[in-house]
Amino acid sequence: MQLLELLYEREFKKLSLFRRKLSLYKDDKVLLCGAKQSGKSFLVYDYLSNEAYGSYLYIDFSDFRIEGISKKKLEKFIEQKNITTLVLDNFDFSFTPPNVLKTIVVSTKKEFLEGFRTKVLFPLDFEEFMLFEKKFVSEQISFNNFTLIGSYPFVAVGAKEEYEHRYRLLLKSLVSDEVEFFILKTLALKQATKVSKLGLFKEIKEEIKISKDRFYEVLDRFSDEFLVSFLEKYEKNSHSKKVFVIDFATRGVLSYEKDFVKRLESIVFLELFKREEKVFYSDSFDLVIPNKEQAISITPFLPDGMLKTKLNMMVVHALRLGLKKITLITLEPSFSYTNAGVTCEAIPFWEFASRG
Repeated sequence: MQLLELLYEREFKKLSLFRRKLSLYKDDKVLLCGAKQSGKSFLVYDYLSNEAYGSYLYIDFSDFRIEGISKKKLEKFIEQKNITTLVLDNFDFSFTPPNVLKTIVVSTKKEFLEGFRTKVLFPLDFEEFMLFEKKFVSEQISFNNFTLIGSYPFVAVGAKEEYEHRYRLLLKSLVSDEVEFFILKTLALKQATKVSKLGLFKEIKEEIKISKDRFYEVLDRFSDEFLVSFLEKYEKNSHSKKVFVIDFATRGVLSYEKDFVKRLESIVFLELFKREEKVFYSDSFDLVIPNKEQAISITPFLPDGMLKTKLNMMVVHALRLGLKKITLITLEPSFSYTNAGVTCEAIPFWEFASRG
């Protein structure tokens, strides 16, 4: 009980945070999950700063000083203090959360909790990133900063001149050892590239000592914790999948090699992923969204007049796949028209992002 008393005395002051799109106010029982460093804990701190002191109890199970908290002790303490808001951060699901008026459970993984509304917090999308900019700049300048710095809040709030240093610190917090770091680095360097998991294992095994079981265990954990996504091929079974890490800027911090097209594809995919769209890839298009009958091609720059020519060539492939819309993501001015019943458009990324 003494430990719970110490935790109960913690007061949360108002933070100078930029508002995130996800809200914790609408539901009484919330399972807040998402990738490490996506801002889950700070979202909770901001919520608690608006609650009356003495009405809440916050417990962070990643704190090494916290041990021996049982459900029975917790329920007794909650009743004694008349606590109306309970937050279990980095919860290990070793027991069922007590029945409190407002309960927020925070985890890196999706877990089923009966009666809880699951909400996923991702790193910043483009619109949120613009709010993190210290002063108003144009959408294009914000986009340039976004592509360089990435979407992790921890990196975005710092000075741009030191973003690489902050990013390296962040990367160390995502993995538990050198083996995991090497796997994450390998995946990041292959962003928006088709790979097979078996091929990845063979490639990595040539560089480090690792068993197949350990390799697949790490991949599964990365996927469960939203750190890595593997994109399947549309309409055809294939061992090859496109790989994306949760932040597109990771590759740039780990390598001097430049590939802006793949970085932009990663940015677009992650915008769709954060909207919970079901996305695939195909031989003809970078990304396919079946429920919207839409194909996306990443085409940052083309000489004047070439965008429309490229779109017309893609119409045949779209009709074959049963798609009714083709979108070229560019850095050029937008336009649209219809060809053979297929809506064709070219839009700059910032306009695409605003549609979310």
